[in-house]
Amino acid sequence: MDLWIMLPKEIKKKKETYNANGVFIFIQDDPFAVLILTPIMLRAHDLPLAKGIVFVDSTSSCDPENHCITFLLTPCAAGAAPLGVLITKGQSEESYKAGFLLIKNNAQNAFGGKGFPTIFLTDNSDAEINALKAVWPNSKSLLCIFHVLQDVWRWLWDGKNNIKKEDRQPMMQSFRKMLYAETVEEAYTAFEVTLEIGKNVLCRVKAYNVVSIVDFCCTQLEDYYRRKFQEFSNDRNPTARKYFEKIIKLRDYASKDEIYVENEEYYIPSEENKQLMYCVEPSIGIYSCKVGIHGKFCKHQGIVYKYFNKTGVNFPPVTIEEKYLIAKLALGEKVPNKTFYEGLLPAEVIHTQSPISHDIHQDPNKKSSTESMQIEKNTIPI
Repeated sequence: MDLWIMLPKEIKKKKETYNANGVFIFIQDDPFAVLILTPIMLRAHDLPLAKGIVFVDSTSSCDPENHCITFLLTPCAAGAAPLGVLITKGQSEESYKAGFLLIKNNAQNAFGGKGFPTIFLTDNSDAEINALKAVWPNSKSLLCIFHVLQDVWRWLWDGKNNIKKEDRQPMMQSFRKMLYAETVEEAYTAFEVTLEIGKNVLCRVKAYNVVSIVDFCCTQLEDYYRRKFQEFSNDRNPTARKYFEKIIKLRDYASKDEIYVENEEYYIPSEENKQLMYCVEPSIGIYSCKVGIHGKFCKHQGIVYKYFNKTGVNFPPVTIEEKYLIAKLALGEKVPNKTFYEGLLPAEVIHTQSPISHDIHQDPNKKSSTESMQIEKNTIPI
């Protein structure tokens, strides 16, 4: 029997086993397409940004039959969360359309209940973009910055364009500077790292067939995301918290009296020039300083948080609510109570305390431990 006929049958045989573990597989025979929805993927459709931004990225030649695997992901506090995985026979417009229709017709509460996201971010594939427009005409398709740079690099290396080898890197650097001068999309790099996970594991090694790819996505990939999200919610990856604490230390130069507030806009004086005011509008992400304007969390946002307890769209994911949301994404109904993710000290205490507490009453004639250590250090014979 032809291998191409056997493989879909093998997948169908395992459907009941996957369904018993909360994994749903939908199959279309002609054109061939498989949709995989694991428990984490189903819950990811309820994330706040699932109705706004969805990343679509495909990898071809994953097995001897040249199947294509397509990831759909949405931003969250822990990086990118998967919304579904598609496996299609090739990368034609009809194949993509068959896969996307499986999502549209079978995903419950798709894209936050909206049925389609506002924006799809894709690579420069006409077949993929046209299929998205055909299935979700109300969504807008945009190119991801990573793929814009990738296409430019390929163009520079294409021999028919006669670009000298020594000129390629300088030209690429110049284009990159222009691109980032006009666009605020630094976060996309992090998402591309997440998209590469599936590619690196599959390794394009031809040892996989479509049955093993389905099994990998239903088991190993699900376990990976569960560990990753639990690591975030349990604060085992302190990168965001340390960055937040670093920026918070820079906020003490301005007093509350120096801040001008008008219609939810906060005007903060510059540390170097008090006559220069920077605008901070947390709810819609408007920041006029050279750091905040590129989408980063800046000290001016830290000042607004300190005096007005306002957080914005660029606020690092360090709150209890974000940890609980990601834990719920990983564990579903088994998630512990929200208080489980609270620290030993209230967040307000941690964010406002100085390295040496001034609330402890000490004998003015008694030297502090720091001073004593300094004295002892100075009296050691050389």
